[in-house]
Amino acid sequence: MAHFTKKEPKIICDIAHNEEGIYMVNKQLKKESYEKLHLVLGFVREKKVDKLLKHFPVESFYYFCQPNIDRKYSIYDLIILINKLFKNRDRINFYPSVIKAFLYAKSKASKNDLILISGSTFVVSEILLYYKNFFLTFE
Repeated sequence: MAHFTKKEPKIICDIAHNEEGIYMVNKQLKKESYEKLHLVLGFVREKKVDKLLKHFPVESFYYFCQPNIDRKYSIYDLIILINKLFKNRDRINFYPSVIKAFLYAKSKASKNDLILISGSTFVVSEILLYYKNFFLTFE
């Protein structure tokens, strides 16, 4: 679990790409103090996304995205799936890229909120690469 605590809100990256991993993330989230939870989530095709999503807190704000790989669970397929699974879609947004989803989540989160980036190794790696490149520009 990678933490970025240099600035508010707190940002956590975790490669919880299966039900057991999401269970462990939820255990950890119960120990965290935050007002609202913002989830930046993207998946690969091989995952049973409907089974994974049922483990995330319903009251969260969702920013669905697709990783930049051929195996991505496309944003179009996510829209279809989410429309079937979620009755209340007021807290759900879709983005064609991980970085766009993340930046929008950051713009919506307050300093007392928590942003969790998860769902796929590839989603988390894009965020880590974004931060690496971001900080390299200041050296």
